[in-house]
Amino acid sequence: SKLPAYVVAEFPSGKIISGKNIDTKRSVASFVKVFVGYEALQAGLDYKETTTYSTAKHGESGYSLRVNNGAKMTNKDILNTMLIGSYNNISKLTADAAGMTQKQMVDKMNSRFKEWGANNTTVADVTGLSEKNISTARDLLKIFTYSLKNSFDLQVILGKNRHDFATTQGSGYSIKHSNKMAFDSKDYRVLSTKTGYTDEAKSVLFLLVQSKKSNKRYTVI
Repeated sequence: SKLPAYVVAEFPSGKIISGKNIDTKRSVASFVKVFVGYEALQAGLDYKETTTYSTAKHGESGYSLRVNNGAKMTNKDILNTMLIGSYNNISKLTADAAGMTQKQMVDKMNSRFKEWGANNTTVADVTGLSEKNISTARDLLKIFTYSLKNSFDLQVILGKNRHDFATTQGSGYSIKHSNKMAFDSKDYRVLSTKTGYTDEAKSVLFLLVQSKKSNKRYTVI
């Protein structure tokens, strides 16, 4: 394979089938948003509650969703929008919706990685933009395996390719992801997926797939 690093493993056992440079540290880009989503759910994110968007607090110069200052969104819509659309400003809003500052969210994620034995993984922000967000394919396998085993909600949201909603002020949105590999093939169905890109990480991809023949599930990173 020409890929710089990858790992393929059985799910949920995490047994590695094949890989390349699985202990090489690399930037992880928007994989960070999955980690944010997991911690938000573990913190008891209330889907029915709303959180107010602040341009000053949540605004981000990178890839962002255009939201009016003062707009209110349900926490369910916030989580879905961050994970499916991968918007940096909505990742900041998700931390807020979970009752944490961005620093508290970062600390929570780093603590979780140590708990799971992902000792070569560190994050420095909640968006995935920082070049200090690093991990290895082996660590990412641990993180995605634990996250999806422990949170069926996360697994379901990452399996959606679209989320439609409106703010409480009536502004409507249709959030879609652009992963062209998120569609079933002849042999496999895609259960969950996440992509990302930064100059340091280049393109990153996570897939949870299921064999149509054996029904066995596999993680690809």
